[in-house]
Amino acid sequence: MLPRFSCHTLRHTFCTNLCAAGVDVKTISEIMGHADVRVTLEIYTEVTKDMKNRAVKSLEDYLNEDD
Repeated sequence: MLPRFSCHTLRHTFCTNLCAAGVDVKTISEIMGHADVRVTLEIYTEVTKDMKNRAVKSLEDYLNEDD
């Protein structure tokens, strides 16, 4: 059985997935219909564990470029 969720929950998931896919926040905000990107960033977008891991990997790659 699926857990209970609302259509609003799907909006949060959709927004977070767009962000995880690398779509810029202004485009996401437009797609979501938000007049202010702060709504998109502060309310709808969650930072996932995978996003954090990719950020750390990107930093490691950058710091190791000269090796």
